[in-house]
Amino acid sequence: MSQPIPARLVFPATVGVLLVAFALSGAGFPALSEEPAPPPARSAGSDSDRPEAVTLLGQSRRACGQVRDYRCVLATRERLNGTLKVEQVMDMDFRARPFAVHLAFREPAGQEVWYGDGLHGGKMRVRPAGYLGSFTGVMSLDPHSPQVRENSRHAITDAGFANMLDRFAALFDGQPKAAVRLDFSSVGEVACRRIEVVSADEATEWHRALLHLDRETALPVRVEYYDRDGRLLDEATYGGLRINVGLDDAVFGG
Repeated sequence: MSQPIPARLVFPATVGVLLVAFALSGAGFPALSEEPAPPPARSAGSDSDRPEAVTLLGQSRRACGQVRDYRCVLATRERLNGTLKVEQVMDMDFRARPFAVHLAFREPAGQEVWYGDGLHGGKMRVRPAGYLGSFTGVMSLDPHSPQVRENSRHAITDAGFANMLDRFAALFDGQPKAAVRLDFSSVGEVACRRIEVVSADEATEWHRALLHLDRETALPVRVEYYDRDGRLLDEATYGGLRINVGLDDAVFGG
């Protein structure tokens, strides 16, 4: 029996947007017509929220540890080479153990990606959309190859709640002088607790990182990263989440 969670959108991603069809054809992605406004920053203050933030992350890790697999709608935006790319929306199947991912792109429709530990000889299986897909069929690619990674900050092997939480926690674990603040937020109709980390290190590409956790389930809903000019660098949002639906190898077969 699946357990529906009424989220509209939540990385993460946390997971890379692996637009291989464009990589092979040499085409790029159009930029968004407008830069999204960053969420307002809280006034600077003490770092007294750090202990509670660590506790919240621990609660989220324990909640994620109970998730064997899930289905959701994943929406991502990334800035590559200074340009914010158009939002990508995918239907996502994820299994924690053994690790496996399936992405079905809503645009371009028909494009799919499969990956799983112990499946396909360690390769990522890709079916491009449209004419290219009809011509090439399903291809096998190294998930860490340059032609794949040039289209995303993330590899498909980085997918999943646990990997995303580890990356976020490392931001302030490795920066004892970073400001860590808590607040309330909402993502769509989901009431959340928001953890904000503001870097004190001028060398980091990111300046602010925001993690939204569902107040009811403690599962991640959205993660965002911004640079010092307030420009979005990376964002992942999960919606329509259904956990422990019983995904087997056939879902990730490609």
